Formats: sequence, structure tokens, C-alpha cells
Amino acid sequence: MAKFNLYHYISETSVLGPGKRFVLWVQGCSRRCKGCIAPDAQSGTGTLMEVSEVFSKIKESKNITGITISGGEPFEQEEALCELVKMIKTETRLDIIVFSGYLHEELVAKNTVFVNTILQNIDLLVDGEYKEELNNGEYLRGSSNQRFVFLSHKFYGLEKDLYSLKNRNFDILIDNNGMIFVAGIPPKKS
Repeated sequence: MAKFNLYHYISETSVLGPGKRFVLWVQGCSRRCKGCIAPDAQSGTGTLMEVSEVFSKIKESKNITGITISGGEPFEQEEALCELVKMIKTETRLDIIVFSGYLHEELVAKNTVFVNTILQNIDLLVDGEYKEELNNGEYLRGSSNQRFVFLSHKFYGLEKDLYSLKNRNFDILIDNNGMIFVAGIPPKKS
């Protein structure tokens, strides 16, 4: 079984997607976007956790309607991500949103078993690298070049709303170690 290199996770929040969500941030990203919202998640080692252990944490969260996976870069851990999304799809009714700096077309071009399986099992991909100069306050997108790629029927009908919303939500949380953590996409710095 594969292991995730995790930056952080929270069991329940109302940001980073519709409804109540479990949010998982992976550690590691080679893209290094200027002005990244999570620079601490770019390099180094976070917490190594078996995929089955991550899935158990998700199942313990009783009030959630979905899971959001961000980073770092989730597709740089494609084997673990593949295992997790397959477990979620076969054993729950949760929707899955994945944020990636890669474009959908780049992921499809990789044409690996892991990436193909991930794309077949997630509901929404928010794709494209973060571009600081295009940070215009969009809902669920750090910059206006990022797209919503609908990969299942779960979010059909929300496309117009997702692209037109300008209200960013974020939570400021304190984890079990007393660390202050921001979940969501905060407003653009003035």
C-alpha cells in the first residue's frame, strides 16, 4: 500500500468546495508558483501516512459531504492519490475535488494507469498553475486562469455559479499541536 507525504488535513470545514468537507493537503510540489498560498507545502517531508489510515480518518468524519485534495501537488503522489480516490468512490458517496497546478490536458497526456484512474474517479478538477497577477478574488480559484473541469455529473449545473462567485471563504483553525492553520483561499493581499 502506498503512503501519502502529507502537509496537513482537517476533518471538517465548509470551505474549499460545496457542503462540509474533509480537506487533505499533500506535501511536495515542484511547480513553485510565485506567491503560492502554501509555500510550506512545496518541499520537505511532512507526515508519512498509509492511504488506508487517511481513508479511516475520512470515514471518521460523519458530517461531511465531500473531500477536497490540494497541496503541494496531488498528482506528484499519483499512486497514493489513485488508491485513495478508488477507496472513496467504492466505499462512500462523497464527492471528490482535486486542485492541481497541471492542466487537465497535461494530465491526460501523461496517460498512466494511476492518473487515468484518478481522473475517472474524481468529480471536479480545479486545474492550472497559480498566477499571482491573475488573482482576482474568484471563488475556489487562486487565479482567473484556473479552470473547473467537471469529470462527473455531481457538479453539473453549478458551472455558472462557480465561475461567477467572488466570495472567498476561509477558516482559521488551531490544530492539535497548537499550530494556526488557514483553510481556504484568503482574499487577495492589497
